[in-house]
Amino acid sequence: MARLVFAAVLLWAAAPSSAQTTVDGRAWWNVTFQEQPGTERPWRWYFELQGRHRDGVTGFDQLLVRPAVGYDLTPRSSLWAGYGYTPGFPPTGDVLTENRMWQQYLWAGPGLGSALQWRSRLEQRWIEAAGSVAWRFRQFVRLTKPVSTRGGLAVVVWDEMFVHLNDTGRTAQGFDQNRVFGGIGVSAGRHARVEVGYLNQAIHAASGPNRRNHVLLAFVNTTY
Repeated sequence: MARLVFAAVLLWAAAPSSAQTTVDGRAWWNVTFQEQPGTERPWRWYFELQGRHRDGVTGFDQLLVRPAVGYDLTPRSSLWAGYGYTPGFPPTGDVLTENRMWQQYLWAGPGLGSALQWRSRLEQRWIEAAGSVAWRFRQFVRLTKPVSTRGGLAVVVWDEMFVHLNDTGRTAQGFDQNRVFGGIGVSAGRHARVEVGYLNQAIHAASGPNRRNHVLLAFVNTTY
């Protein structure tokens, strides 16, 4: 039953919207550095740098800088708190500044015949000209299925849903967006892993047409 539910979520996220939708091809890259679990002390650190390009790669759309600290509750679960600096660079040439704080619960372990990861995140977003703090909830589910012991080759699929919890001058309460990803991952040495794949991003616009982005996404994750 769990497999059917997860498959239904993926199909729903990938289905085209019946409303008017603006479509774009994009490219995102993501580099993370983090302390591996299982160390003697329960505290861990994390740092993420991400760049997003619109219109293929011709326009730089957004930068994300996210440091965080985490605390291991058990060998499979942890609590995290972090900060995000996420300026946006719209085609007008302006800079839309956003600062955010976020907290999350993370669980990782075996599930559905794969490595399963479950993440629930709450964000407080200070967006330029929004008038008040925007609260947003994000739910993330990821499956990693090894297909070969050589090179750590695996199939990776995940889905993340975003919901606005209040109204501001730039956000409307309710469904914000959904992201669904499918790709492959390989080991790149003892402490690094690379994942490349396709991301479908469906965004509900507070005004104007909704958006759907077809994204080429590449991750490099390193642990220490």
